Amino acid sequence: MNHPEELLYFIWQFQYFDRTALYTTSGEKLEIMKPGMLNTDAGPDFFNARIRMGSQEWAGNIEIHWKSSEWELHKHQHDAAYNNVILHVVYEHDRDTNKVNGDILPVLELKSRVNSVMLNRYNAMMKARTWIPCQNQLKDVADKQEGTGIFLQKLLVERLEEKTQVIRELLQQNGWNWEEAFYRFMARSFGFKVNSDPFYQLSALTPLHVIAKHKNNLQQLEALMLGQAGFLDKAYHEEYMQTLQREYAFLKNKYKLVSLPVHVWKFGRMRPANFPTVRLVQLAALIHQSSSLFSRMIEIKREDEALQWLLPEVSNYWKTRFVPDGEEAARGNRMGKDSARLLILNVVAPFMFLYGKERGMESMTERAIELLNQLPAEKNKTIENFERLGVQAKSAADSQALLILKKRYCDHKRCLHCIFGKRILIPNSHE
Repeated sequence: MNHPEELLYFIWQFQYFDRTALYTTSGEKLEIMKPGMLNTDAGPDFFNARIRMGSQEWAGNIEIHWKSSEWELHKHQHDAAYNNVILHVVYEHDRDTNKVNGDILPVLELKSRVNSVMLNRYNAMMKARTWIPCQNQLKDVADKQEGTGIFLQKLLVERLEEKTQVIRELLQQNGWNWEEAFYRFMARSFGFKVNSDPFYQLSALTPLHVIAKHKNNLQQLEALMLGQAGFLDKAYHEEYMQTLQREYAFLKNKYKLVSLPVHVWKFGRMRPANFPTVRLVQLAALIHQSSSLFSRMIEIKREDEALQWLLPEVSNYWKTRFVPDGEEAARGNRMGKDSARLLILNVVAPFMFLYGKERGMESMTERAIELLNQLPAEKNKTIENFERLGVQAKSAADSQALLILKKRYCDHKRCLHCIFGKRILIPNSHE
């Protein structure tokens, strides 16, 4: 049996055993008044428990082992920290044991009181080599709704806390300047997966205080973005591009800017609409139509507001081109809604969540969660697999929760901490 003590903790914590006519192994009548609180630090497994043995009531700690002899195997008989243990709960009692003070340890044996179905199912999941441990049983319990929403919301919060770690680090690097950090994080995200690094480097080489001085002039913003990216270092034939070059030459000298080498940008196997040149002018347009990126972001309340903000029109020149001096193509070059939704998912909602958490603004964290509830569910291999097994993601909030479920629970076989695992393990359970 894998991880037997963890299973026993679970059984004891939620009292999933036959509690009728309880007796210790020495024959004393036993009543569990309070099982105690699980201890995640050193020392006995449960603290602040209350029991009655015979006519005597006891308050203290509970120690859990698969076999009684593990008490001595773990050297508890020599550790005064275990003198306050009032009951030794074991699956199988194989020998009597003593505390440091010499007292014989009262024992409750669970072997005949635990449902064998639970043990067999747990063991099967621990031995499973499938995509997730409960792959063969999940469909049987996936459609039960009671408690699922609360569990998925808990997972969503875990996911947001994980995603905000990198934002927290960025804030620390920038002296907790929310405006600067948001600008840099948003810039990095405009590169999506392929060009995120050069976009982030560009934001570091082009500080927000420089950008802010020119936010009312879209042409100057385009000159800064394209110039700092290295795209204005060659000769161009079209007058508009020559104008951008002149603007950038002036601004570069004024602010002593250092540009990126153009070779850091990737264009290979990419649709023209996703070219970094297009993303750069889209970022310029976003900055141009925002009084300030961060301040505008924290005002967002609904998905449609966020989409309207993230989908500004680019300048006339870039409405028909993907690269400088390129062939004209009637497209418009607005970012697509799917790309904008990724920015809401990966930038807006996490930043909003962290800001609300840091400032003690519960309404802000709730707004971040509500935004994710309004977004459509993501489509990827993990979500598709869960859907095949009967767990449907109705929104991005659900799909984000399922991603963390797979990563932190299924991959580590933490079935005892999962609502679906509990439903499988406990016959006729009610979460």
